Amino acid sequence: MTHRHVAAAALALAASLAVACGAVYPEITSPLRAPPAGVTLEPPPPENLVYLGFKEGQAPERTRDGRPWHELGSKLPDPFAILYVNGKELIKTNPQSSTLNPTWPDAAKGNYRIEKTDKLRVEMWQSGLVNAPMCVKDLGTPDAEWLAARQVSINCPSGARVVLHFAPAEGQLGYGFYFELRTQAVFVSRVYQESPAARAGVAVGDQILMMGDKPVKLMSSGEMQSYVNAGKVEGIKLQLKKRGGETVDVELKEGGVYPLFSETATVAK
Repeated sequence: MTHRHVAAAALALAASLAVACGAVYPEITSPLRAPPAGVTLEPPPPENLVYLGFKEGQAPERTRDGRPWHELGSKLPDPFAILYVNGKELIKTNPQSSTLNPTWPDAAKGNYRIEKTDKLRVEMWQSGLVNAPMCVKDLGTPDAEWLAARQVSINCPSGARVVLHFAPAEGQLGYGFYFELRTQAVFVSRVYQESPAARAGVAVGDQILMMGDKPVKLMSSGEMQSYVNAGKVEGIKLQLKKRGGETVDVELKEGGVYPLFSETATVAK
């Protein structure tokens, strides 16, 4: 094969990969910020949205058969914990090495939807060649006292103890949407479920025609970012073309945004 043929084949492969992967467009976010001191977010978080995560634990001082931990070949256990909701795993920590008092600092914490009828179960295990249970406790349905205390403490007959964060959802102040700058148009790319944008009917796939009184086709990306960054008391105005073709005008004012853990995990990627 000649060099010309090799080059042509390489170009063809590159073109096919570009088509297969699809275009990647720059994305701009409307910013989120912590509310000023003394300011209460409006609206408050919905009742079924709570801040969840493992806070700490206490492993039994001895193994299940009463032996000191060092007799198993390690100084202390390597505990990990799991939270199940309706029998499905929701949060699982990594094992924390050699401790009776795990805090699982790298464990997932965030806002999750928990309904009043959901059934919760907590487990704590010793990590090893064969994992051994330290604590298995059905908690039943959520209790209003958990929210008041901002945590739930679980004690097991083995002497193990697990503490869960269980508090009203944590929120920020903002509009709660992202948009993409495509070749000749601007489209909403993401919307937080609990945000002013979602509450106003802004949806993924909406085409943004105007910001304020200016068509977006006449705006630079910097102008668009500045417009949504401004944090005006009167808010911002968007003209949207919906998927069905209708055009709507939307006014957004900064308010409570309560991102779900699944939404923040997606953004982090």
